[in-house]
Amino acid sequence: MVWLLWEGSQEQYLTNSTTTETTKVESQWLLNPSAISQKNNFDGKFMTANDVPNPQNGQLLTAGNLVWKQDGLRFQDGGTMPPKDTVYLAMGAMQQWTIPADSVGDVGSANFTSTFNIWGQATKMGQTGLLQVLFVGDDNKLLCGMGIYKDDARGNTFQTQLYIGGNHPRTWKVFGPVGQELNNGGHGDGKVPNPNLYFNSATGYFTIQKKGPVFNFTFGNRGGNYPITIPELAYINCKKVYVYGGQLWNKNNTDQKITNLSLRSFNFQKNDVTKKIDSTVDATKYIPADNHHFGKYEVVVVDMASANIYRKEGATIANNEMITGSEPFSVPPGQSIINCSFGESATPPDIELTWKERYL
Repeated sequence: MVWLLWEGSQEQYLTNSTTTETTKVESQWLLNPSAISQKNNFDGKFMTANDVPNPQNGQLLTAGNLVWKQDGLRFQDGGTMPPKDTVYLAMGAMQQWTIPADSVGDVGSANFTSTFNIWGQATKMGQTGLLQVLFVGDDNKLLCGMGIYKDDARGNTFQTQLYIGGNHPRTWKVFGPVGQELNNGGHGDGKVPNPNLYFNSATGYFTIQKKGPVFNFTFGNRGGNYPITIPELAYINCKKVYVYGGQLWNKNNTDQKITNLSLRSFNFQKNDVTKKIDSTVDATKYIPADNHHFGKYEVVVVDMASANIYRKEGATIANNEMITGSEPFSVPPGQSIINCSFGESATPPDIELTWKERYL
């Protein structure tokens, strides 16, 4: 009997691609004018929103006109008079900026920094009015904001109001009216009593920042920073920004309206742009030859006519698996026995032998 024996499996090199996903958080400007008093900072971005109630106070009516004029967004008029029995504090108008999608397509921001510029100056005693910048989340619910509010109908004092939302929305801090007048002189040089240091024509910057639950309100021109923590707003995204301008309910829009009360610039930086970055690396694995077995369910084809051995159902030549001295053989007519031998330490596997007959 002629024996045909083969050794174990061939050595192999397998290349697999390994992909690792990492998260990168970065900032992106969604609105960033290069200077104050640029009309294109507002055109096509801030849209009339008189169909929406004021999110800080529903008694601030929104039926009038807030328009670009001279240097920024200014209150023009309060529109038609409301019905006789309407209870209200002011007649005004509102514009909104809807926060656009960021570079990865996400909309809204739970962490942002917004700096804007306001000029406030009453040129006559007793002028009144208000201007607000309000940040809202879903359903136009207030997150935070600030306002310039002047109801002093005899003198020139005014208030800076800071607003906060959450479970208990409120005006949480007020500066003035004592020691704070809506003038445009002095600039801190001591020549004007109670100078308007933070919202005069040469200053005017104010910053609101949200870092999760922490809100920071910061005056420009070396002003102070005032933080407040609202845990329930930590993960709430800002979706829109409203600008409201108006006149108090019993005052006219001619000589009693504040001469200069203007939002001159607005920018918004999103600080939680989240990018998913995939890094793919080719990893090569070396599988050494195994003298004891072929792969599980592997089909080995032996072509006796050509004296060739194939692995993978005849796809891969494997003559190097054959022991030196082995020879192909033919099976004579009748019943034959083929013996399979294994190494001493090998566990004999289940083997199925199939023989394809050829008739010449």
